[in-house]
Amino acid sequence: PEWLSQLRPEIPTAYVTMGSTGDIADLHRVLTTLRDAGWQVIATTGQHDATPAGIHAVSYARGSTLLRHSRVAVCHGGSGTIYQAIAEGAPVIGIATFHDQEINLERVEAMHWGVALDPLGWRESDLLAAIEKVRSPEYLAAVAAGRKEIAEFVNESRNRPLLGIAGAGSTERPDARAGGR
Repeated sequence: PEWLSQLRPEIPTAYVTMGSTGDIADLHRVLTTLRDAGWQVIATTGQHDATPAGIHAVSYARGSTLLRHSRVAVCHGGSGTIYQAIAEGAPVIGIATFHDQEINLERVEAMHWGVALDPLGWRESDLLAAIEKVRSPEYLAAVAAGRKEIAEFVNESRNRPLLGIAGAGSTERPDARAGGR
């Protein structure tokens, strides 16, 4: 987005996304809470285009690009968003809307990569306390270790054939090469 280059590096930036399953009311509460606390807020909103004033938002954008500018990610706990956040060094605050997201966020908490908020009873003060917690040295060190592990895995995977099939990047069907149907 054009506004990405206009972010002020001296002001902390939070990336907010609730994916395709997040609650619009939660999205708006998170956006306004962060904005009112002095954060620059960048968001992907999907089909929910209406955002409060003072929020940098776009319907869709590459999450990893936005996360490179962010000190924290507030999300629904989807595995893709969590993976991108940790790969870019941003701890996670999660508000799950589905059971698999609850499981993802349990693991995030166990790894000290972030904090899960109660999806039915979180308050604005809970969000701000969670951000303070994940910005502590303990959590930032755990996120840095996770980031390193992800980078190593990605680099290693580039040197291995996909599913053990040489030439897996080819558009030719594997069964055609082996004489199968």
